Amino acid sequence: EFDPEPVASASMSQVYRARLFSGPEVAVKVQRPHIRESIETDLGILEKLARLVDKYSKYGQLYDFSGMVAEFRRVMEQEIDFTKEGENTDFFRESVRSQHNIRVPKIFWGYTTPKILTMDFVNGVKIDDIPALVASGADRAQIAYDFTNSLITQILENGVFHADPHPGNVFVVDGKYVEFIDLGMVGTINSRFRRELNDFVMGIATR
Repeated sequence: EFDPEPVASASMSQVYRARLFSGPEVAVKVQRPHIRESIETDLGILEKLARLVDKYSKYGQLYDFSGMVAEFRRVMEQEIDFTKEGENTDFFRESVRSQHNIRVPKIFWGYTTPKILTMDFVNGVKIDDIPALVASGADRAQIAYDFTNSLITQILENGVFHADPHPGNVFVVDGKYVEFIDLGMVGTINSRFRRELNDFVMGIATR
């Protein structure tokens, strides 16, 4: 089964609800046609502007605009390849495996390409949809604790974190499970920086 009406739309892709022959209900993320060419055009414009600003403006002496655009290009090149998002999802799921009530969708690699990503369909409500959470009888205090604890653990302990955890990418399933989706961007922090960040947080806590 494949529903021709998308359940979600974004600038680079649309997501459709479908069902595999083997039974599982899945979400199929389909890249928009010619989006790579559009992104390349936009990046080319940004790179030229950044070089001009770096060379001719006072702000160019303070900020590395060309470096910012280079980092943006690196992120966009990862996001445009859905196999990278699939790998990020698997990597992130493994990193949060031991966290209480935290879930991450499974990737169906047999139905995934650089332009199509197939994963578990997440049938939940957005974490900021308070009326829906109340209607489902969810323990909002526990959900808030689990979500916050997960973010802190991701950054301060695991060194692997969801780099875009806005409400559209975090769902509550069955009234208690916090499920992270859209792992196009996953950040990592090395052990030295994690130690310094932990010291910083402890310094705030102890004044």
